Amino acid sequence: MVKGFRNHWVSLRIATFLLFFNFNLMAATETLESPVLRLEVNTSPYSYRVLERPTGKVLVSQSTTGVTFGRELYPVSEASGVTKTASGLQAELQLQLAGRERMPAGTPAKAQISFTFIKPVVLRIAITYQGASPNQISEEFNDQGEHSAARCLGKPYMPVLIAGKARLLMCS
Repeated sequence: MVKGFRNHWVSLRIATFLLFFNFNLMAATETLESPVLRLEVNTSPYSYRVLERPTGKVLVSQSTTGVTFGRELYPVSEASGVTKTASGLQAELQLQLAGRERMPAGTPAKAQISFTFIKPVVLRIAITYQGASPNQISEEFNDQGEHSAARCLGKPYMPVLIAGKARLLMCS
């Protein structure tokens, strides 16, 4: 009986190690910095936040991004294919399809996001969807006094963050 218990204990420890090992491989935080702002993008599950570098204060904390076709909202589950330049970061946003209506025929299950420092205090965020025209692209933010949700009907979504000033929304 002791030997059987010992084997189960070893199996449990191995399973726990593999679970945490795989989770750490899948989840990554990508960063982009200007002299004033720091962008942190979590790839899985997808989210981002913008911090003021000198103080570490969180200025914007994004919680949900979604793309709507018809009546169905497809939330973004993760970011992949992340590429960085000196002033920007781009990624593909994978949509969660499980438990939802089928997407229109030929519609790709991914959107694109681009973060670009226009100036050290200005970060432009553009979400686009190539290959189809969604009814809506939306983002929700954790409540910290900024916009609780932003929506651009069928247009690229471009919030602009200006450090220490009001947040602006532009639909291009």
